[in-house]
Amino acid sequence: MRGVPWLALVVTASACGDNLKESLDYVYDADPVVCGEPFDDYLVEPNFERIQARMQIAADHGWVLNLYAHSPTETVSLDALERVLTMIDDAHLSYVTYETLANLPTRGSAGVALSFDDHSVGTWYAHQDVLLAHHATVSYFVSEYPNMTAEEHAQLQEIAAMGHVIESHTVNHYNAVEYEAGSGVQAYVDNEVVPEIEALRADGYNPTAFAYPFGSRDDALDEAILQHTAMVRTTPGPCPR
Repeated sequence: MRGVPWLALVVTASACGDNLKESLDYVYDADPVVCGEPFDDYLVEPNFERIQARMQIAADHGWVLNLYAHSPTETVSLDALERVLTMIDDAHLSYVTYETLANLPTRGSAGVALSFDDHSVGTWYAHQDVLLAHHATVSYFVSEYPNMTAEEHAQLQEIAAMGHVIESHTVNHYNAVEYEAGSGVQAYVDNEVVPEIEALRADGYNPTAFAYPFGSRDDALDEAILQHTAMVRTTPGPCPR
């Protein structure tokens, strides 16, 4: 299991001065459990002021902010996506992929690890122009890869050829903790995690990170999955910090 040597801290908008370290939301420094925050706006308006303030803190301290959404025009409006991308530009933050975080030998510059989850390959592909306009390189946590159509596989290859990174998000997008309760940790890893990683690798991708569907995780799942990937990503609620 590889560690994550890049110091990356995600902090609250209210953190400042001497209280900064006491007000951290998430911290990882060689910690393979990464916590991200969603900015989908189809159900609730994200707190853009807070996100912007956290970006500024990341810029000021050389840290990395983890943000994710799902499907442009379906779960995240193009207005919300453009707003986040513009905030990243205005804060002069670099785009960081999870592959970079897994392999960077020393601390990097301030940045945002921006990612999209699930299997909306068609909408990802259709809106590459939005990312290109902001010179954004992102990570895609892909679920249901073995069941995708030939067209979706071809589109995903083109997305990767543009410089984006393809990561793993399970075969069937089941809730890991619920699956574990019924069938055990090893069954989840054997049936949901490993086959997705192997299918991606068979087609030339190099997944280094795994995102939990719904962020649902526990320590036993982390330990088992980290035998097969360098890091796991969860969401604010199940974040262990």
